[in-house]
Amino acid sequence: MKKLNNYFTMLVIILTIGQAFSQSEMTLHFGPTIPLGEFADDDIYDSDSGLAGLGLGVGLAGYFPVSDNGLGIFGGLDILFNPLNGDAKDMIEEDEEDSDFTFPKYFNIPLSTGLQYNYAVNTETKLFAKLGLALSFTKLTNFKWEEPGDDDYIESYELATGFGFVLGGGATLNDKIELGITYMGLGNHKFEGKYEYGEDSDSIEDFERLINMVYFTVGFRLNE
Repeated sequence: MKKLNNYFTMLVIILTIGQAFSQSEMTLHFGPTIPLGEFADDDIYDSDSGLAGLGLGVGLAGYFPVSDNGLGIFGGLDILFNPLNGDAKDMIEEDEEDSDFTFPKYFNIPLSTGLQYNYAVNTETKLFAKLGLALSFTKLTNFKWEEPGDDDYIESYELATGFGFVLGGGATLNDKIELGITYMGLGNHKFEGKYEYGEDSDSIEDFERLINMVYFTVGFRLNE
C-alpha cells in the first residue's frame, strides 16, 4: 500500500509538472548541491552518516500562474549527483593501503510541486518564493573493494525513495536569467542491497539515509 501511494503521488506530481510546462514559464537550471546534516557527515564509523560530498545538479522547472497577483503553481524535475566525501574516502583508504576501492555515488531524482509567488520589482526584475512537496528517487552506485590475490567484494543497492519538501527563492533578471537557492529536505531513504564475494552472495542489512541539501542554481528561460 505504501508503494502504491508513492506511485500515485508521483503521478499527480508529473501531471502537475506537465501542465505547468505546457502552459507557462519553463526554465532550465543547473548548479552545485551542498549536502547538510547527517547526509554530509563524514564519520565512517557512524551508521547514520551519509558521507556525501559537494555535488552538481541539473533540472527543469515550470511555473503556472493561477491569479493576477503573482500566485501560481510550480513543478520541478531535477537530477542531482553527490560523490562520496573526500575525507571519508581518505579514512577508508588509510586502513587498506594495498587495496583499490570504487566508492559509491548518490544519484537523486526529486519530483517537486507546490505554490510559488512572484513579485515584479520592475519590468526587468522579478523576485520569487516557493514552497512545496517532493518525492525523490535515489540510486546509490556499487561499492567495490579489490584486494591483491583475493576475490573482489562488491555491494549493490536497490533504488530508494523518500518524501519531503522544498523551500526556495530567487530572482529573475531581464526575464531570461534566473538565480535561485533551494533547501531540499528530501526525507529518509531506506536502502536494501546485497553483497558478492567470490561465489558467496547474500543480502546486506538495510540502512537509511536522511537526505538534506542546499541547491544553488543559475537558470535560463526556455520560452517567452
